[in-house]
Amino acid sequence: MVAARVAMAAVALGVVFVLWTWLGAARDYERAVDLAASTRLSSAQAEQVRRDLLAAGRHTPSTEPEVAIAQFELFLRQPRRAADELRGVVSREPDNATAWGLLALALAGVDPPASRAAARREEQLRAGFVRRSE
Repeated sequence: MVAARVAMAAVALGVVFVLWTWLGAARDYERAVDLAASTRLSSAQAEQVRRDLLAAGRHTPSTEPEVAIAQFELFLRQPRRAADELRGVVSREPDNATAWGLLALALAGVDPPASRAAARREEQLRAGFVRRSE
């Protein structure tokens, strides 16, 4: 009986830990989005957005924070940094059409052939999605 209670307590603590980290990730992500929506960002604020998005990414299996970092880098006219981030996303999620589309955008002025290849991959994924959902 005592062993069962100890096991239940351990499971409960594990669940609390997981929820705590997810809430932290959500808080970091929301803070970054709110700050990025500011009209003019100082370089210190831009770095804070990056730190918050990176922190959010550490606590979630989702690639959403990484895609947001790439979008932010594109907004700051840093296509190489955006492309580096997006390459990591598409290597883990090769069916992520959004990431492929952003990668095509990021590479447009940096590596046009790679940009066209990424755009073709996005198009293939979106076409497949349309066919499956009809």
